[in-house]
Amino acid sequence: MVTFITFPRPDVWGILVQCYQCLECAYIYDPEKGDPTQGIPPGTPFEKLPKTWRCPECKVSILKKGVFKRLDD
Repeated sequence: MVTFITFPRPDVWGILVQCYQCLECAYIYDPEKGDPTQGIPPGTPFEKLPKTWRCPECKVSILKKGVFKRLDD
């Protein structure tokens, strides 16, 4: 299944939703979906993820510098 995402895009309140990509495994964190595997509700921006959050694919920590890249146009 292929999913196409346009970056950035406004959410329902007109605020830009920024997706981030893990450079270790290419996982894309989409704030509109959150991360149900770690109890992160939809609508949670990347910047508001807890310091304990890890990439659900490769388990790299959010604290590791330079691993998560914001996806822009």
